[in-house]
Amino acid sequence: MNVEDVIDRARERTGLDAFHSESFREGLDIVAESVTAGPQSPQRERRIANESTRALMSRLRVDDWLRWRPDVGDSPVTRPVFVIGMPRTGTTVLVNLLGQARDSCRVIWNWEIDQPTPPVEPSHLLDDPRIAVKIAKLEPMRQKLTHFPRMELATDPVECVHVLAQDFKSLTWHTSTASARFNDWFLDDADLRSAYTHHRRTLQVLQSGGAAGQWVLKLPSHALHLEALLSVYPDARLVITHRDPLPSLVSMCSYSKMIHDANGNRVTHDELVSATWRQVLESAIRTVDFVAAHPEVPTYHVYQSELAADPIEQVNRLRAWMGLEGHDRLDARMRDYLTADWPHPPGSHRYTASDFGVARAAVDEAFASYNEAFNVPLEGA
Repeated sequence: MNVEDVIDRARERTGLDAFHSESFREGLDIVAESVTAGPQSPQRERRIANESTRALMSRLRVDDWLRWRPDVGDSPVTRPVFVIGMPRTGTTVLVNLLGQARDSCRVIWNWEIDQPTPPVEPSHLLDDPRIAVKIAKLEPMRQKLTHFPRMELATDPVECVHVLAQDFKSLTWHTSTASARFNDWFLDDADLRSAYTHHRRTLQVLQSGGAAGQWVLKLPSHALHLEALLSVYPDARLVITHRDPLPSLVSMCSYSKMIHDANGNRVTHDELVSATWRQVLESAIRTVDFVAAHPEVPTYHVYQSELAADPIEQVNRLRAWMGLEGHDRLDARMRDYLTADWPHPPGSHRYTASDFGVARAAVDEAFASYNEAFNVPLEGA
């Protein structure tokens, strides 16, 4: 995989050539090195090269839009709400329900991540032509991955991971490559200030079409680089989801295995568990440290057990904290979403802690400071 070829293809396919910055190069170089060091198969190399090209194509579109509309780059992104937490703790259903309030909450829609420009107008949030394009794009993957418990719909909110991926500072690229080198760099050395700068620029573009509202942004791994996030969004508010670390970790191991298998990555059992363990543990411990160091940052806590028991009530409480009113129409819309779009096929995601050699005692010891700081109830205790 040749980095210059990837960049040239992105420019050729978009007809655009001017990046606002090339801060993406460090991460892209590591992705390319990962492919070269462990090629595994020509199909895998083509997939990663194509994913890299598409990421840069989206970045070029954002940069070009702002290049010719500097006033958009001056627009405020006010008090954005970031939903973070360990993976598999309820962030997705929480934000998907918040996203049902299209008049008051602004999320990044799955269908607009590939084609962020032109920014959608409020009257076309439900019938923008890009929705049909995204549905068609997802269908082959949906047919291939029928064993997945649930896949994102084109009309679902999407994680910020795809925006940060355009700066090649995102766990997307570990999922794509299974590279321990990338995982270690991302956790230990990567400076995400440039990624969050691009993230902010993307939000400015998306909101400039008039589809505004309170930004609600979701990504568990925001927890890994909160200082960088705060440097770009000094008025950010945090919503932290919590769950017993044992089922969170084991569920993420199972999910990671499914993703690596689908991507054709050759990953040993020990490599998978080690990488996942570190990501989940760091997201918990860094959150503890950040909250302790920044009492000035508004923070709201959601517990997965309470969210599962009464999701609409939990969402309405969160909306009140955000300064947004609830109403009967929104409650009905959330109920419809839970009934029609959220159910998982029964028995579709089966796994046990023993599948991944994860023991309760080891997890409790490693995550002790997290459990204590946030008074996290243990499942089955």
